[in-house]
Amino acid sequence: MKEQSINKDAVLLNDAVLKELFESAKKLKFGQILITVHDGRVVQIDKTEKIRFPQSPIYEKGGGI
Repeated sequence: MKEQSINKDAVLLNDAVLKELFESAKKLKFGQILITVHDGRVVQIDKTEKIRFPQSPIYEKGGGI
């Protein structure tokens, strides 16, 4: 497993973490990715995805369900 670091104080990222971040970002249309770091290492990745619906003329006029 290859690790990459910019300097001695930077967060270490291995290939598995980089791949997971890339895949998560690639699949995400609206939302956010939260990276949790402990002692300079990525320990968790949280992805929150939002689903957005186009505005409907009914909702714009105050109507609804």
